[in-house]
Amino acid sequence: MKPLRLALLGFGRVAQSLCGLIDREWERLAALGVELVVIAAASRRRGVAASPRGLDLADLAAGGAGVAFRHWGPGEDGASFAALTDADVFVELTTLDIRSGQPAIAHIKAALLSGKHVVTANKGPIAWDYARLAALAAECGRRFLFEATVLDGAPVFSLVKRCLPACRVTGISGILNSTTN
Repeated sequence: MKPLRLALLGFGRVAQSLCGLIDREWERLAALGVELVVIAAASRRRGVAASPRGLDLADLAAGGAGVAFRHWGPGEDGASFAALTDADVFVELTTLDIRSGQPAIAHIKAALLSGKHVVTANKGPIAWDYARLAALAAECGRRFLFEATVLDGAPVFSLVKRCLPACRVTGISGILNSTTN
């Protein structure tokens, strides 16, 4: 089993919870033939932490106090982190800019162009630039997944694509998530 290497941009509660979930479900994932290794994490406030062998998931889940974050270097930003980190999957979890979707759109483009699959919980890129990002992912032969942007991660998009392909969704009603309420 080849490990799937993850890089996380945005290191708030969602990223920390993801690390905790991976840590808690390690054996179950391994039984399914999945090994996830977080090789890098970054945020504006904390800086960048990276290890080719993987960062300590329990420590990341607890806030990363024992992880050696370094300050961003000159010219480094989220897009360069996305492009240069040697990960298989780039997880974009930065704060939402409702007026433009940036800089998350730039982060996602950089990751896709550098050959990474992308997962995001950020609504901005989907609202502002979904068609172009989806086309770029297809052109690059990479996955662009955004299930966590609505319904707090309930599999709405994959449900429609995989289980209801002959149905036409005409509307959705209900409580979508805590952000839109």
